[in-house]
Amino acid sequence: MKPQPSNSRKPHLALGLLAIAGAGAAWTVSNPAQALAALALSTVAGAVATALNLYANLRATRVELAAQAAHAQSLAGKLEDARVKLDTANGRHRQEVDSLQAQLQVETTRRETAQRLAMQTTHSDPLTQLPNRTRLQEDLTKALAAAERRAGKVAVMFVDLDDFKRINDTLGHGIGDDLLTQAAGRLSACVRTEDDLAINRGGEPGSVARVGGDEFVLLIRDVADHNALGAVAQRLIDAFRTPFTVGGYKVQSSISVGIACYPRDGNYGDTLLNHADMAMYRAKEQGKDGFQFFSHAMSAAASRRLAVENGLRKALEDQQFVVHYQPKVEAGSHRVIGAEALVRWRSPMHGLVAPASFIEIAEEAGLIAHIGEWVLMQACRQQRAWQDAGLPPVSMAVNVSSMQFREDHLLTAVVTAIKQTGIDPRMLQLEVTENLFMKNMSAARNTLECIRGLGATVAIDDFGTGYSSFSYLRQLPVDSVKIDRSFVQDLGTKADDREITRAIVNLARTLGVKTVAEGVETKRQAEILTEMGCNEMQGFLFAPPVDAKTMAQILKIGVIPMDSLAGKLELFMPQAKAPSAPGENEQSPFDLHSQATVLAPMSLSGE
Repeated sequence: MKPQPSNSRKPHLALGLLAIAGAGAAWTVSNPAQALAALALSTVAGAVATALNLYANLRATRVELAAQAAHAQSLAGKLEDARVKLDTANGRHRQEVDSLQAQLQVETTRRETAQRLAMQTTHSDPLTQLPNRTRLQEDLTKALAAAERRAGKVAVMFVDLDDFKRINDTLGHGIGDDLLTQAAGRLSACVRTEDDLAINRGGEPGSVARVGGDEFVLLIRDVADHNALGAVAQRLIDAFRTPFTVGGYKVQSSISVGIACYPRDGNYGDTLLNHADMAMYRAKEQGKDGFQFFSHAMSAAASRRLAVENGLRKALEDQQFVVHYQPKVEAGSHRVIGAEALVRWRSPMHGLVAPASFIEIAEEAGLIAHIGEWVLMQACRQQRAWQDAGLPPVSMAVNVSSMQFREDHLLTAVVTAIKQTGIDPRMLQLEVTENLFMKNMSAARNTLECIRGLGATVAIDDFGTGYSSFSYLRQLPVDSVKIDRSFVQDLGTKADDREITRAIVNLARTLGVKTVAEGVETKRQAEILTEMGCNEMQGFLFAPPVDAKTMAQILKIGVIPMDSLAGKLELFMPQAKAPSAPGENEQSPFDLHSQATVLAPMSLSGE
């Protein structure tokens, strides 16, 4: 800034000018001496005035410099404040950058971990850490491509643990998981290149995969021939002959192996796996603890099995099932006291099909509960119809699948059938197999006790063929036991069967439980059973399973003579009608006669 003139300089200037003017006046008015004195005085006054003026300027300059210094100091302070703020901002920025870098590192690590875990999840089995089905299919695709280029062979072995479900249900899922883990380790040991049992010497690792609950697949590259594959399968089977130790138990679990080979059994991975699976099931059908090579006959059998399953689904939709009834008679008097409801499938292609040909498939397809509930309702309706027709009241026995217990539908189905038909629940009996109690005795007992609480009765079917134990019979909520036909058929010739049957009858009598003998076909069998004290009998000696109308005629008779109604039923059953065109005069579900009990066999094996 430029210094501004100060007002203090003006008096000094005026004083100097006045002195000069006075000196001039004195020069002219007085003598020269006085004029010189006045001039000197004016000169001194001018000098003083100049000095004072300079002093004033210096003072003003000093004040101005002080102001500028203060301003400069203020600017310096502001600059320092700005620098401090800048340093603080830079520090915060560095902290934020460091924090973001740390977060980025954590997120990167987390993402990499997640990707690694996702890869493991999508390609590895979490229980056994073996490759899963996805990884197997990728490896199999690569192996097939390599084999096609080299004109080589690739084989897949489908391995399933025999009786694993029984072990899992009996000992618990924890023991089952331990068994699967050890089984995976044993299979893996069999394919390691350094082991004596190695299958893939010099091959790629990871040749064993877990593809399902107790199912494993071995991928074998560079196959020599079928003999070598058979030797490999046998070595695998031998490796499982040694019991497993799981949870303090010694557990024996054999394996069944199915083998399919490229290119003979298929060119694609899915085809080979399906064919190896079929071969494995054939090994199980042949008695387990063995191996089978795939054959195209198996594929045809599987196709027929699928056709049966589809047929059963359509049968439920189109009401193609019918119920026949086999009389039960009182021992000694041969008075008809009950009937067993037996389902039949009236197939448009195969005619009347026996349950043995489709029940197992229905269970595997998850249809058995629906079929069982339908049979229960039909049997109760028919019992009510006989009652309304004035026929003597008889007990109606209905078979129950263990699947109905597992799905918790049985109690609801029984209550619904009783309420809708209005039958006396005391005239309804449910027949269950004894292995039902071995799977979950507590749950089964509770369900059956509830059923008995409704008034219905319970019978154990096929007693003596499963896990029978006389010691636990007294613990079960049952009213009757049915002696299996395998004991009844040889009563007249085998002493062992007679003693077993006698023991069952005596034990049941002691416990207050009735006995029913099934499959009675000869007078001698009936006489022995009567002598033993068996309460009820049923079988072809008295009558085969018949339709509802024929059963109504039997109920009217009331007593079936010892010489059997077989061959005499035509005297009172409806006359057979001539075949009609499809859709013309269609029969009702009960418009059948006993000739329809000649059931069509249905072969699924194709052999």
